[in-house]
Amino acid sequence: ANLAGRTPPGGSEKWFESPDGKIAGRPDLLDAEHQEVIDYKTGYVADGLGGVVSDRERRQLNLYAYLARAGGVEVSHGTIIRANGSQANIDISSDDANDEAARAREALSSYNDSIVGATFQDLALPAADVCAMCECMPLCEAFWNAAQPSWLEKCGVHVEGTVLEVREGYVQDTALVTMTVGT
Repeated sequence: ANLAGRTPPGGSEKWFESPDGKIAGRPDLLDAEHQEVIDYKTGYVADGLGGVVSDRERRQLNLYAYLARAGGVEVSHGTIIRANGSQANIDISSDDANDEAARAREALSSYNDSIVGATFQDLALPAADVCAMCECMPLCEAFWNAAQPSWLEKCGVHVEGTVLEVREGYVQDTALVTMTVGT
């Protein structure tokens, strides 16, 4: 598309994809007028991190800038806005964005090569940090073999067995479900 003479598209949570389809993402906010990509972080803010962009966040902002440029939007800086209101900013050069995209393509290619002929169980690398957000826990034999009591805080409580009985009731106007599980 010819973007000459008009403002390139920006906006919130628009999907961008690289021309080869290998890199894609949805920045929280792309401000075309100010050439800025903004990412909101809603989680816990560690002491001292507020005004600093972490390496992981830098990579994310660089990839968003690469994708935006591929979509016709110039980006020269990125901003992280944390849940506590603190902000962290970086300048983003075209070279930095392109280099990050090249690293992402290389990592994707390496990953794809490594999984040829492998099963899900072959590839599983269970650890509390890794499994914490994974929806596969109930079905993952590797998780069940590796899970430790110390994972409780990050992974929650999981029970393996056969549901023998389910009872529903109310206690102090709170709906409860009780299950009897056998091994």
